[in-house]
Amino acid sequence: MKKRLPVTVALAVAVCMVIPGPGLIGVGGSKAFAVEKGANRTTMQEIADQFADSANEPFDFTSNSDRNDLLKKANSDVPKYDLRSVDTDGDSVGDTSYVTPVKLQNPWGNCWGFAAVAAAETSILGDDELRGDYVADVRKEDPASGKIQMDLSEKQMTYFARTVINDPDNPQNGEGDEPVLLPGDDPVSAAYNLGGMAPTATSVFASGVGPVLESEDPLFEYHGLKGKKQAEWVDGRYQDFCYSPKDDWSLDESMRFAHSFSLSESYALPSPAKITGEYDNIEYEYNPAGTAAIKEQLLQKRGVEIGYKEDTFNAAYTDHGDYINSNFAQYTFYPESAKHAVCIVGWDDNYSKENFRHPVDDEDLIEEGYTEEDTVPPADLFPDGRHEGATDGGNGAWLVKNSWGSGEEPFPNRGEGTWGVVDEKSGKHSGYFWLSYYDKSISTPEALDFELNEKTSETYSDVIDQHDYMPINKYLAANVSEEVRTANIFKARVCEKLKQVSCETTYPNTTVKFEVYLLPDKYSSPTEGLPMVTKTATFDYGGFHKVDLEDDEQFIIMKGQSYAIVVTQTVPDSSGSDSYAIGLQMGSGTAVVNKGESFLMVDGKWKDLSNPALQEDLYHSAENAEGASSVDNFPIKGFAEEMPDIVLEVDYSGFLSPKIPGEEETPTAYFMCWITNNTENSDYGDLTPEWELSEGGEDVINLIPGRDPTRKTVTFNKYGWVYIIVKAEGIGTAICSVKAEPLMPDITALKSGKDYFSVTVKDPLAEGISGYEVFYRVKGTKKWSVKEFTSDTLTFKVGGLKKGKRYEVQVRPVVDSALGRFFGHKCMTYLSDKIGLKNTLNATGKTVNVKAAKLKKGNVQIARKNAIKVSKAIGKVTYKKISVNKSSKKFTVNKKTGAITVKKGLKKGIYKVKIRVNAAGKGYYLTGSKNVTVKIRVK
Repeated sequence: MKKRLPVTVALAVAVCMVIPGPGLIGVGGSKAFAVEKGANRTTMQEIADQFADSANEPFDFTSNSDRNDLLKKANSDVPKYDLRSVDTDGDSVGDTSYVTPVKLQNPWGNCWGFAAVAAAETSILGDDELRGDYVADVRKEDPASGKIQMDLSEKQMTYFARTVINDPDNPQNGEGDEPVLLPGDDPVSAAYNLGGMAPTATSVFASGVGPVLESEDPLFEYHGLKGKKQAEWVDGRYQDFCYSPKDDWSLDESMRFAHSFSLSESYALPSPAKITGEYDNIEYEYNPAGTAAIKEQLLQKRGVEIGYKEDTFNAAYTDHGDYINSNFAQYTFYPESAKHAVCIVGWDDNYSKENFRHPVDDEDLIEEGYTEEDTVPPADLFPDGRHEGATDGGNGAWLVKNSWGSGEEPFPNRGEGTWGVVDEKSGKHSGYFWLSYYDKSISTPEALDFELNEKTSETYSDVIDQHDYMPINKYLAANVSEEVRTANIFKARVCEKLKQVSCETTYPNTTVKFEVYLLPDKYSSPTEGLPMVTKTATFDYGGFHKVDLEDDEQFIIMKGQSYAIVVTQTVPDSSGSDSYAIGLQMGSGTAVVNKGESFLMVDGKWKDLSNPALQEDLYHSAENAEGASSVDNFPIKGFAEEMPDIVLEVDYSGFLSPKIPGEEETPTAYFMCWITNNTENSDYGDLTPEWELSEGGEDVINLIPGRDPTRKTVTFNKYGWVYIIVKAEGIGTAICSVKAEPLMPDITALKSGKDYFSVTVKDPLAEGISGYEVFYRVKGTKKWSVKEFTSDTLTFKVGGLKKGKRYEVQVRPVVDSALGRFFGHKCMTYLSDKIGLKNTLNATGKTVNVKAAKLKKGNVQIARKNAIKVSKAIGKVTYKKISVNKSSKKFTVNKKTGAITVKKGLKKGIYKVKIRVNAAGKGYYLTGSKNVTVKIRVK
């Protein structure tokens, strides 16, 4: 008896079935809903909860109005559509095909790669600007026409998707995905057999790995290095079936980033099958918006990748499978996890529901009460979702291209030639099948769009600045009410002109604001720099999005210079207002997240994604993240054109301090710029550098021109922070961060009180200083506390301190400027007195007379009140003898009462006894002590 896999929304599994051959498992897409912010919950906690939530669906609409708009727009009067036969000249005859021939994925289980390449080939053929001389199948064209077969490499994309980067010069060296090898496994074959879904392919294409034409290099063709073939028993005899896995299928690292076309956008669509719950509480809901979205992409001449529950039915062996019948019509009527990836290329609204009918033979399904009637889609379901309650529905199906071979194709794409709908003209199995609109396993539908990758293209980019190379298992998303931003910082490896920026979104109708900052040499956050570009775009669906910069927005980034791309995403909700969205990339491979690459702005602060504690907060735990174990850098990229290696630099000498009130001299600094040319071009013509100040800079400094345009004199008006910006046409922009810093302050008074200390600073409040920060810690501890004061006075009081403790204290000035705030130097460390009120204890010693005659008989005791006067003591009083003369052994002092005992035999004379009187203190009062001297005269 075959056991059914439990379905969970948490796991979209893609087991890519080969015929014959092993299967494999890859992880598909995840889901996300906005979580209402509870009391005392931070935005960070909200995000982590949603990333860890297995019931998240980020690709569906957050607004009902947006969903309805799509249904109205996409449900046109096109009941049937087939990208293999499209009427392009208006004569109602399908004269153009945008679908390449069916292929055979054997000997590997990389269905997801074949589905993605099939979608890519159709998308490129469907784009008039890209199509050029390419055709779907050159065999159907006049050989003399010069047409070229569109054939992209599944091998290159699949191999590098599952092989880690092996390039010591790449900061992300070692990043990527690779299978866990079992004893006897070959790492190359295991790489080809590691599964995936549409998001996997998108992340690979986005990083510049493919798609590349197989014609670019014979090594890109789908076979091993030696072209070995594997023969199998087909049609009653052994014949060449596929290329042999017993060959060298590896590729050199230098071929990783080969691509004939560049991914410009993907469209991560809502699925027609909405599955909620898990295990015994699974619920299916048909989502007509998913059907409409897929149709919309097909009408744009784009193939749509999907995952679904494959069925092993083969016409040569049986009349039907669990969900598919001899018509090669599949309706998965029991909610199942997706285990195979394919490409939708058409639809038929009138495809009869009766075409799906077949007996139910599976013991589990029979035991659960399923019958033949359940194999027919319900009559109350309709493609547009508008006939709810009617009884004449259930019709409609997708035309799907598989990768299990076709009887219409020769080796190596024939396979057994027995799979797929029989073509009316050829009478052969085509490799296509029909999948019901209402199939309960459809997941992660996604379409792709490309641009040409050649130097003659206006959008040509030969430099990709990126940190995220790990193929992802899924998209994760969160939707929160407070602002959240993501950013990547890149350091230019060559001189480059930025021409495009990109990001990934999840929710439909997301508005993205891109902000690009050119950063100075010293920066503390992605936004601490010169704003260069701000772009806003709204995307109909989730996915990868590349945005062009206009000519006047493009700018040069010089070699070694850093820049940041900051992304803010907002999505509409049902109330009509916007909320903030954030996406995260996770995978089961190795992610290399270095310090200073990716940043998250949440709860008002920038956080470095390399921090392990932040990563743990984001994905909560590996088990909740559905098998993903690594968080990758944010999917934000810059696309640029390499420029000549010429660098403009700026430096300064002099004093960076403004004039102190009362002083006669104004400190001056001298700035100069020069050009370092690492090319043969040395003709700068009439190039004159342009000097500018950042906004508000004129209030801080004076930029004084001279006869030499490469030099400037600077005087300072007040404390502050400003950028001096120097531009050279065709070379770039240099940024010099100038901070006029206050001199180190000094503490002139540090007084302690009952639970505070007050500190007085000797440092005039020169213009530009907005306040001071006082740092303090208990002596002997490590952690500093800090309080900021903006008072116009120079005496600051810090309260809430521990009684009896001494505190170490430092002070530094704070300066607010147009670019933000910075801090002057801390003063040296001072030590306070003990915190608390001084004890009011008062004590004095007296003179006491003792008769010698009494001492001859025995000891004489003197009461404390006769020897010591004590007043105003706070807390319990104790006494201690601290010093006497050489006859000290003749005196003792009672600790509790203060009574003095003069021992027997002391001779006549005058003696002095020193006694310390201690008061223990109470409340805010500290301990106190007084030393007193008692004179004892023996007569």
